[in-house]
Amino acid sequence: MSRQMWTDPRAWACWAFGATHALSVLAMPLTVQVDPKAPVVGEVVSVRLSGQLPADHQDIYVYLKVEQLGGAIAWYHDRALHDEIKKPWRANVKGPELPEHGVILQYSVKQPGRYVVGVVSGPVGAQVSLANAHEVVFDVIASGAAVPTSSTPAPAPVLKVLDVSKNILQGESPLFTVSMEGPKQGVFAKLGQGAFVELTTTDEQPLKIYRGKLPATEPGAEVQYVIEARSESGAVRTSLTGSVKVEAATDALIGPNPMPAEVIKGMPLALKFPTGKSPADMWLQFPDPIGKVMLTGATLNRAFADPPGAYAYQLMRKDHLGNVYAIQGASGTLTIKDGVLPLAFVSTDVRVVGAPLETAQLIQPGGSVSFKAKDVFQFQVKTNVAVPMVYVRIIGLNWNKGMNSAYGDKSTWSTQMGGLAKGAHDALLFVSEDIYNASSVMSKPEPISFKILVD
Repeated sequence: MSRQMWTDPRAWACWAFGATHALSVLAMPLTVQVDPKAPVVGEVVSVRLSGQLPADHQDIYVYLKVEQLGGAIAWYHDRALHDEIKKPWRANVKGPELPEHGVILQYSVKQPGRYVVGVVSGPVGAQVSLANAHEVVFDVIASGAAVPTSSTPAPAPVLKVLDVSKNILQGESPLFTVSMEGPKQGVFAKLGQGAFVELTTTDEQPLKIYRGKLPATEPGAEVQYVIEARSESGAVRTSLTGSVKVEAATDALIGPNPMPAEVIKGMPLALKFPTGKSPADMWLQFPDPIGKVMLTGATLNRAFADPPGAYAYQLMRKDHLGNVYAIQGASGTLTIKDGVLPLAFVSTDVRVVGAPLETAQLIQPGGSVSFKAKDVFQFQVKTNVAVPMVYVRIIGLNWNKGMNSAYGDKSTWSTQMGGLAKGAHDALLFVSEDIYNASSVMSKPEPISFKILVD
């Protein structure tokens, strides 16, 4: 084949397609789309053919040519490139109807320049005439080069954020709703340092709506998000950025830290750690050999029989979103000591059933607590070690009311009382050696004498 035939489109087409008959003109309902519109050298270019052919056209011919310097159109006659990217293609179709989603051809363009992809169609074996071809122009740019102005520039898609979930907490996945105007693209988004997530759409209108949830893995007043519209080959066609506020997962202890500074080895503790949030998975984190000590709700029940020493600790929480964080105001050092632990009351109080904790009245030697005649009140007593039984005695009535071990640890005790007549009632709080015999009063811890005033 002569060099003239390489540079003459009509001669090249006749040779390439083996055509011997006249050609009908390409029907315009057949559309050609090139994606991306301005690819980089080495990037895969997708050519999508869609629409309908004339009834007698069953062959589609696709060619690729490059516009040389000076604006003249000529065939690119590098043989290797010719074999790779300009090989004519014949659609295997049965009749004029193309597949529903069209036919896609892919080329890997290895030289920069202005390219033309053209399409002609005709009956089987018909001679083609490129004068009536449907052509689309696109530019292939060198990596890092500015995108040249195309003779048929494609409008860039326009992205807009329509809505983002409010009150975002660290660990949540807020919903992003994005609109895009222009040709359908893939839309991807990420929040902070998270990975890109592809947003989904079912809207085929000119203004397309995309939605997706983006994990909020980091807190901040302005956590940046990035949204990209990408071509089928993955090239970014346009993007936008913005920021949202992500609240940090935090919690704090209400009131003073109940953990003592030191305990005797083997000493059981029954402590509550009230915080600003509902109890979830909470634990005290110690170094080995103690390690992780789980709480029941917000309550610690444990006898520290670990080797003597000083152990730093931090109260931790894992919330329903999977966030793990330290609770403020609940850290310190617990020192475990060897020794004999003398029996003692750790806390003794009483309050009306159902009343807030802060309304509790302290039971102390020689003191008094006051209630209304209609009140039912509850005693809460803690001892520093396990004891057999704790009683409250109403002396004038010779009535001994045994308490229950609230957690089965024999160091946290409670009972309810009510129905006392109006007046002052002498009472005694004590520990008994015998769970069935209230007369067996132990001298340690020393019994507490107090008054219950009912009006």
